[in-house]
Amino acid sequence: MIPSDPGTAFYNLIEPERDRSAPMQAQKYYEDDQLRAMIDFFEARWSKTKARDNALMAVMLCTAGRVSASCSLNISDYKDMLRENVVQIKIKGGKDHYFYIDPYAITQIERYLALRGPCKDGDPLFITNCGNRVTRKRAYEQFKIMQKHLAYVTGTRPYRNTVITEVAYKQGLDQAQLIAGHARQKTTRGYVKTKKSEASKAAGIMAHLYQDAGKPSKIR
Repeated sequence: MIPSDPGTAFYNLIEPERDRSAPMQAQKYYEDDQLRAMIDFFEARWSKTKARDNALMAVMLCTAGRVSASCSLNISDYKDMLRENVVQIKIKGGKDHYFYIDPYAITQIERYLALRGPCKDGDPLFITNCGNRVTRKRAYEQFKIMQKHLAYVTGTRPYRNTVITEVAYKQGLDQAQLIAGHARQKTTRGYVKTKKSEASKAAGIMAHLYQDAGKPSKIR
């Protein structure tokens, strides 16, 4: 029998040590309660490393930036955020893209830097315990610890999917394309996922037709 989600089947194959008591989810988008659970995970284990990972996640969620682009930020970029509430991040193709940075992300960076200590403008914003820049692979490994604990499929793309989906639902596909930095709207559509809350609304959109079920029809 072919599994309904081959990606999840492959993940289970290469991760046999996972606790099978917690069902693995085919996660392509994070609901609000799941994001809250991730934040709570970091808060409950607060340390310099967890503060860094929490700040990195906040930047990704507030900019729709890819993990590699978020890891490429320097202290000077953070100072630009403080002055202008805008951060410049390189997107695919090496192009510079400007993102508005929400004050929430800045607060999480400040909390991390308070534990990290003194640093210079040219220093990486997110560093390892050895003082090196956090790489995409290292970030993936750190998020994987949290995601496995919460029984979420590991990966960093769902964060970007989440932001683009939220923007598409609340501000439209044009704005979602803009924040994603896509040249074509068709590409953006591939990132927009169906939210459970919106699917529920869609499922009941014609329910009003049955509100008068059983009553005499006015149609002759």
